[in-house]
Amino acid sequence: MENYRELEDRLNVLERHNKKLRRWLGAVALCAFALAAGGWAVHNRTLSIDKIETNDLTITDSKGMARIRMQTSPDNDLATIRIFGSDTSVSIISMGSSIKYGASSITFTDTKGRRRLAFTVEQDTNVLVNVYNPKGKISAALAARGSMSSFYGGMFVAIDSAGNSRLMAGTTAEEKYEPFLYFYDREGRQRTALNARDNGIGLLKFNDENGRATSAIGTQPKTRGFVVTLDTNGKSLWGSP
Repeated sequence: MENYRELEDRLNVLERHNKKLRRWLGAVALCAFALAAGGWAVHNRTLSIDKIETNDLTITDSKGMARIRMQTSPDNDLATIRIFGSDTSVSIISMGSSIKYGASSITFTDTKGRRRLAFTVEQDTNVLVNVYNPKGKISAALAARGSMSSFYGGMFVAIDSAGNSRLMAGTTAEEKYEPFLYFYDREGRQRTALNARDNGIGLLKFNDENGRATSAIGTQPKTRGFVVTLDTNGKSLWGSP
């Protein structure tokens, strides 16, 4: 009788969405209850339904454990699908989309619920892939078309355990898409920068602990290259040629 009452409660929820479907499922519920009362069991049956409308759907396994749950948020902004493993309190795969932000994402988590990998598409243009360490903190990120800044066209970022960017490589968002490679210290200050320009200029720059340029090696069109050292004000101290 408890199973029958539980099923009736679920049917009452569905009634708000589809009265016709409720009448059909009500008949199925009565049949199932009659079979259960008589000691009958129904297995391996196929149920065919043309349409189901609900804002919360849970799919369970043969043991009654929730394995897949599909929901919409009360404000009708988010639509999510969550897939569960042996622990039904933690979803190992989550998929969702937001109408408000125009974003869609897929997230993979470990058995502790910590993120390990996430894919996000924002506003039909920005793409972001985040890789997380065992503590659930971002350790690397791959961005395309300005997910992190409008200056970048595509970019890879390596992040340390403290959350500081240590390496950044990518292309600018300008039409030329010029490549760059930057290295940062633990304080987030840029220490080394490598740029290649389409106009023939290549530059390798070294910065001090305050992020100020101290020396540079580069090439210019129709030259053999140059080396320069700078003072704390950015003025040249020595250069060749």
